Amino acid sequence: MVLGLEIDYSDTDSLILNKPLPPEYIGPVQLGMLKLEHVIEEGYFVAPKIYWLQTEEGVEVSKCKGFPGTLT
Repeated sequence: MVLGLEIDYSDTDSLILNKPLPPEYIGPVQLGMLKLEHVIEEGYFVAPKIYWLQTEEGVEVSKCKGFPGTLT
């Protein structure tokens, strides 16, 4: 555990943490910095590239490698 953060899910280009990342690590256009895409209210992470999540705004995001349909 670093900075009191735990990794709930990670993939090639994504990272989901249990709490917000300190702002000094976030910079959407700076090389080596991370970009904040979603603040998650709820999520299910089944396996790499298989997940469903709901953002604080109520937007649902899902991915299932090899399956073009919608997860429910």
